[in-house]
Amino acid sequence: MKKLKHRGKTYHDIPAQNRSSQLPSRLDILADMEKIFQLAMATGKLSVALRAKELIGKEMGLFLPPSQRAKIKLNELSDEELMEALDEVEQEKVSVAGQQKMIGEENARLQAKLDSQKELYAEKHLQRERENQEFEEKRRKAYGSQENSVLSTC
Repeated sequence: MKKLKHRGKTYHDIPAQNRSSQLPSRLDILADMEKIFQLAMATGKLSVALRAKELIGKEMGLFLPPSQRAKIKLNELSDEELMEALDEVEQEKVSVAGQQKMIGEENARLQAKLDSQKELYAEKHLQRERENQEFEEKRRKAYGSQENSVLSTC
C-alpha cells in the first residue's frame, strides 16, 4: 500500500487527533493545482497545464455527464444556500477574470516576442540584400575589367 506523505511525514506518523489539521485540505490541493497550472503555462508546458486544469475541473464536477449533474431548483434553496451559491459564482467570476487577464498578458508577451522576431528577420533580410548587391557590384567590376582587358589584347 502506498503511504501518503505530507510535509515529510506519512499519514501514520501523525497522531490521530492531529491528522486532519496537518494533512492538506481540499482547498490546499486545489490551490496547489492552480499554482502548478500557472507555472506550467509560464514555462510552456501545456500538457501539464491542461492536466492541472482537468483535475481542478473534475474536482469541481465540471466534466460529469448531464445525467449525473445535480439539478438544483432555486425556489427550494434556503436564503443561506442561495447566498453561498452566489458567493461561489462571484469567486468563479474572479477566478475566470484572473485567468483571462493572465492569458491576455501571455498573449501580449508572445505577440511582442513575435513582433521582435519579425523585426530581426526583416533587418537580416535587408542586410543580406545589401550584401548581395555589393557582391554583384564587385563581381561586375571584376568581370567587367577582365572583359575590357581581354578586348584590348585582341
